[in-house]
Amino acid sequence: MSIEITNKKSNELLSRLELEGKITFEGKPTPSNEQAKKMIADSLSTEQSNVAVKKIKTNYGSNSAVFRAYSYSNSEVMARIERKPKVAKAAAAEGGANEENAEAPKKEVAK
Repeated sequence: MSIEITNKKSNELLSRLELEGKITFEGKPTPSNEQAKKMIADSLSTEQSNVAVKKIKTNYGSNSAVFRAYSYSNSEVMARIERKPKVAKAAAAEGGANEENAEAPKKEVAK
């Protein structure tokens, strides 16, 4: 797998680099967001935790994909700007709901 960054735009207001590029993968499936994040971080010499992959699009039958990603200056800025994944939101909400249910006394139902 290889990566080529075709467009790199600096966004000073949000303290990030906005990246667009192409990932080539011969005989392998389309890379996951985590694989793409690792490849982008390696090419920019930054930490994986500061990279957010927004889009990976592959045309049918193609051995390449185009991507859009953001590389933030630090993790605090990224945490403030980026939205949490739905899975993380659901886990946080479920954890809070379980705590509420555990504290509430259970009522017995008469038959």
